[in-house]
Parts: sequence; structure tokens; C-alpha cells
Amino acid sequence: MSGVEDGSIRERILTEAARLFADKGYAATSVREITQAAGATNPMMYYYFGSKVELYEAILSESMDRLSSQVSEILGRPGTFSERLVELITYHFEMVVERPDATRLFFRVFLGPDEEKQLIASMRQMSDKHECLMAQAIQEAQERGELRPCSWRTLEMLLGGMIMHPILKYLDHEDVELNRETAEALVELFMAGAGREG
Repeated sequence: MSGVEDGSIRERILTEAARLFADKGYAATSVREITQAAGATNPMMYYYFGSKVELYEAILSESMDRLSSQVSEILGRPGTFSERLVELITYHFEMVVERPDATRLFFRVFLGPDEEKQLIASMRQMSDKHECLMAQAIQEAQERGELRPCSWRTLEMLLGGMIMHPILKYLDHEDVELNRETAEALVELFMAGAGREG
């Protein structure tokens, strides 16, 4: 097996598993279903991931690690809070468009049956890290006078809803464009309400 084929098979398994887990849940999805959909074999899946639960964890942790790394990088850039916020929301949107099934699986894990949440104990820690990065960026923007001196928690919830609502509409096949223009429009409205007056 060449290196290109090797990566391709692993990626196909991840992609098809994300779709099936998001559609049916962890317990109702078999390894055979995943490997057949990916054009692979059961031994290939076990070679790359070790077990079904490790595959499930890989889908979520790889996406979350990538997101956390990019969020940290974007928020650490020079520039105004609103400029960095546009980049941050645009990146969230690009990830969803690129991997919609992995995103649907995230929502299933956070909002779905308790037995699926228990499979990914580390997900809450990764989510908390993401929240801490955003809280720090908000507080710094408040110190620089870019945002109103109100509760950072309120602003963090407002931003979270502003990012998640369009994503949920997109995943529900509504006519929503997840792109930079949408991100810019959302940030402009956010800053008009939350930005420092004058």
C-alpha cells in the first residue's frame, strides 16, 4: 500500500464513519457498515483505529484539536477584536462546509443520549479550552475599550449563538451561506451592539 493510498483509506473510513455515527448513533452503527461504505475491510479499520470506540474518538478529537489550534492562532494574531472575530467565524464556517457530518456528530454528542456523551469524556475538556480562549479574547478587547464593560460570559454566549445558529440552519438544509461575507455581516452587527459607544 502506498502512502497516498494509506492516507486515502484512513480518510475514507473517518468520513463514512462520521456520516453513519451522525445518522444512526454509535451503538446502531456496525464496523461492517463503516468499512463497506468506505470501500475498506474490517482489518483495515482495526489497523488504523484499533476499535470502533477509538474510531469514534478520532473523528471528534482530530476535528476538535484542529479547531482549538486554529482558534488559538487566530485569537493570538495582531489586529482588532472584530478583525480576528471575522477570521474566527469564517474558519468555523469553512470547517462545517468541509466536514458537515463531523459537525452533525458533534451536536449529537453534546445534545444526544448520555451513553454517547460518556464515550468522549475528553470532549468537555476540549470545549472548555475553546471557551477559555474566547473569554480571554473578550476580556482583552474590553480592556482595550473595543467592547462594552459588561459580563464577558454574556458576550461569550452571544458570540456562541451567533456562530452556532447559522451552522444549525445550514445543517438543516436551509438557504444559509456559510462564508466570509456572512461572518463579516454578523460581526458588524455584533460590534454595533456590543462595541464601545463613541
